[in-house]
Amino acid sequence: LFFLLFFLTFPFFGESLEEKKNLEEKTLNFTEKVRGILDYLGSITSLDIGIDLDDARYFSDNFWIHPLSSMSLRDMKKSIFWFSKTADLFSKEENISFYFFTIAKYSSKIKRIDLVSNPASKYFSEKNREINLQGVKVVQGKIEDEAVLNFARCVSEPYYRFKNYVEAQGLRPQKIYDFKNLDILSHLAFKMGESKIYDFLEVINTSEYFVLLCLQEFLKSDIKKIGSFTADFGEFMLISTTETTVVVPPSPSVIIDPYGKDNLYILGGENDQPTLMVIIDIGGNDRYIFSHPRSLYLSVIYDSSGNDYYKCSFGCSGGGLLGAEALYDLEGDDIYEAKGISQGAGILGTGLLLDKKGSDTYISITLSQGVGSLGGGLLLDKQGNDKYILKDGNENPSYQDRRRNLSMGQGCGSGLRADYIDGVRSLPGGVGLLYDLEGNDEFSAVVFSQGCGYWYGIGVLFDASGDDKYTGYWYCQGSSAHFGVGLFFDLSGSDKYTCDFQGMGHGHDIGLGVFLDYGEEDSDKFDCKIRCLGMAHANGLSLFANFGGSDEYRADELAFGDVVIDMFRRQKETIRDVIKSYGFFFDVGGKEDKFFLKNEPVSPEKIREVLIDKKSGDFLKKFFFKF
Repeated sequence: LFFLLFFLTFPFFGESLEEKKNLEEKTLNFTEKVRGILDYLGSITSLDIGIDLDDARYFSDNFWIHPLSSMSLRDMKKSIFWFSKTADLFSKEENISFYFFTIAKYSSKIKRIDLVSNPASKYFSEKNREINLQGVKVVQGKIEDEAVLNFARCVSEPYYRFKNYVEAQGLRPQKIYDFKNLDILSHLAFKMGESKIYDFLEVINTSEYFVLLCLQEFLKSDIKKIGSFTADFGEFMLISTTETTVVVPPSPSVIIDPYGKDNLYILGGENDQPTLMVIIDIGGNDRYIFSHPRSLYLSVIYDSSGNDYYKCSFGCSGGGLLGAEALYDLEGDDIYEAKGISQGAGILGTGLLLDKKGSDTYISITLSQGVGSLGGGLLLDKQGNDKYILKDGNENPSYQDRRRNLSMGQGCGSGLRADYIDGVRSLPGGVGLLYDLEGNDEFSAVVFSQGCGYWYGIGVLFDASGDDKYTGYWYCQGSSAHFGVGLFFDLSGSDKYTCDFQGMGHGHDIGLGVFLDYGEEDSDKFDCKIRCLGMAHANGLSLFANFGGSDEYRADELAFGDVVIDMFRRQKETIRDVIKSYGFFFDVGGKEDKFFLKNEPVSPEKIREVLIDKKSGDFLKKFFFKF
């Protein structure tokens, strides 16, 4: 499917052949690099392993699992390979619709969003044909180019499809003002049920995808020639503005700045009906201030250049909240700031943020920066020295530590767990992806972050290059809990990692946690406390692999490929004494590695001796390799 996608879509971002060649040399083909890692590890010991979901169902009331989640849990190698291949595809220059297509297909049970004949072509294929202005009321100014009318007609088709479906289902926008209101989404999800959720996702994703196809066709025209006007086109407005302050109506609207001014975009109010927003800005240092939360919407922001500032509350800046949103910022040192469900997040929806160039700063508190829950989110940053911040504090306290925020971001997927609630069935998780392809980056978060999965959710953080710093607290850096999948890749650079509890390749409660750091000349530092560095807990499957460099490892206990069933004393055997658990720790290459347990130096031989001496059944598989 993905090879088919690659050959049938056309390059959109213009690059010279020499630039394309340099880009391909720079990426060095991520898939082949990861394949080499897996082949090497497989030559040491078999890694053709996974989790037996038939046994796992004893603990879960989920009778349906998304095929991608099922594949990832059952086959660790295939899961790792799948998402490294995704990085290869993302590194190439593709149509803007390609990225949304990918996260939509990954995140939900989609049937209709597929490679079809471009529905926008019928509006743009005929040159100089007469335009029927019936139904279009030009309030002021003059429309100089018919392409904008074709664009309006084009986006009206998917918008009305979305609107009619929402109204037929009796869905209403949800008001999310603060973190305590997030519970509304859980109640709504359980009320909708699994089947209705995936039907809803199919409709919004297909509609948003078609809007993006319309946008691609429109961007081929000379936007500077469209003129300055305000027009009423059916139920939504078309605005080509000369003013630098633009109030975006909550009702359906298409807004275009053809002049590249420094604009201030202000969202004028909350939507009380299904809505559409498209903003096309061709340049300038712009500000987008969206203080009103939104839901049940289709949204696209396309900003071609400038040092821009995006500030919003919930469901914005590439955050899909009961809707779909795609934000494309192609150039500039940008700042993105939000409370939650933003910066590549899909909560009962789909969200995409693509930032192509510039040293950017991403700031939020929760459910942001590549997160999917009953939907999917993708944050893709291609170039620049970036900062990713999910704030510490107690605005949205976590269950693990009420003093610290629940981040659930920077590449996280989460489902809704209800196995402890009478009469309520759990719902499987979504997919959250954060891919950073170049730059010396900083990642900071608190609980659940940096490649983590919860309750049949999949979370991936993929960093291709640069000397990076990762700071987390609990469940971070390739970690999972309760049938989740957490994958972490860093393929180049001398990096520094901190995760206190359950991280750095940690599978918990029949979950899969993978951590891969590659770079033959790189020297990394790892600092954790407990249940980390390839340690598996409660029938999990864990892999930690670090290649090359003079590295330093610090842990207190239960680390380095150790395995335990649980942290409590049990009086009799249970099914947990049958389901196999695997913990893998690999350090390959490097001559000056240092290991510390409770701040005391320890040799690799001593670590291996301690692991082997521990009593365990055949279902506990511990592997510690230092070469």
